Amino acid sequence: MGIALIIIVFFGTFLLAGLAVVIAAFVQDRFRAASPVVEGAGEQDGEELSALLREDSLSSITLWHALLQRLDLIDSLKQRMDEADLQWSVGRVTLTMLLLGGSFFALVQDSALLPPGSGVGAFALGAWLPYWFIEKKRQQRIQKFEAQFPDALESLARMMRAGHPLSSAFEVLGSEVPAPLGLEFRRMAEERRLGAPLDQVMENFIARVKVDEVRLFVAATLLQARAGGRLTLRCAAKSAPCPRRGK
Repeated sequence: MGIALIIIVFFGTFLLAGLAVVIAAFVQDRFRAASPVVEGAGEQDGEELSALLREDSLSSITLWHALLQRLDLIDSLKQRMDEADLQWSVGRVTLTMLLLGGSFFALVQDSALLPPGSGVGAFALGAWLPYWFIEKKRQQRIQKFEAQFPDALESLARMMRAGHPLSSAFEVLGSEVPAPLGLEFRRMAEERRLGAPLDQVMENFIARVKVDEVRLFVAATLLQARAGGRLTLRCAAKSAPCPRRGK
């Protein structure tokens, strides 16, 4: 009886969530129809490049993918997973949220020891757990970036002084620097090989890595590139070492 109740609650929750998504999608379509936006060629090129670099499918379930694609909040969740470097689909995460929420709800719904309304709180707790895990992995990855970036920047400065082009330096660092920073350098080198302009590669780097030092590095690199000068990373010199966070 308990298992049957959990199954009923889960599918009922799933249907309610699907109905909410449909209603939200209808409201968003009405707003978009009232204020149409013309997409530029640059945005289309960026979308094509993104499709080459990674799989953009939100879910392997066609209906669920179509529903999730219409919600703007899904973009935020997808961004968090990218920053945590979790190779999960948004559809799998959202379905896990619903499953855990429905299971927690069923476990406490008939309990006489808990006050009325505890089921709602239990559902929220269960649905929040996957997001908490994603956020924890994201924070751990950011901390690793903060620890790795100063040394990687010193290595990049030495290669630039030796005459290596920036794209080649990214490729070398991608093979020498351990994860997670090495993976990002390899990704930037791959984007450059696919023909992405430096501005876009750097902006993608900032979007994936929320570290202040990375923002400063990208700003200095783009400024030097637009001014036509040779990129120099003075903070990497031994006489002026790059500042580390907390010092």
